[in-house]
Amino acid sequence: MHGRLMAAMTRVSFNAYSNRVCVLKFSYAGFDFYFLSCYFPTSWADDIAVEGVYGTLEISLNELRSYPGPIVLGGDFNACVGGLQPGGDVT
Repeated sequence: MHGRLMAAMTRVSFNAYSNRVCVLKFSYAGFDFYFLSCYFPTSWADDIAVEGVYGTLEISLNELRSYPGPIVLGGDFNACVGGLQPGGDVT
């Protein structure tokens, strides 16, 4: 974030719901903002890890919906288009 924005932010709080989902809440110019950041495991991770992130993301979004103001969702969703090709790397 730019230094001028940070200096003007009030009521700042940060919550890490897991090592992959976190929320930054703050007020700016009289408005409340909610930034949710989510980093999914790769598409080759086991289903338990992926489902765990989906569950944490759902809980976080449901909580944020009860607050006024926009929710901004960003992060790395690790989408994979197409299947693994011969000689492809799975790391």
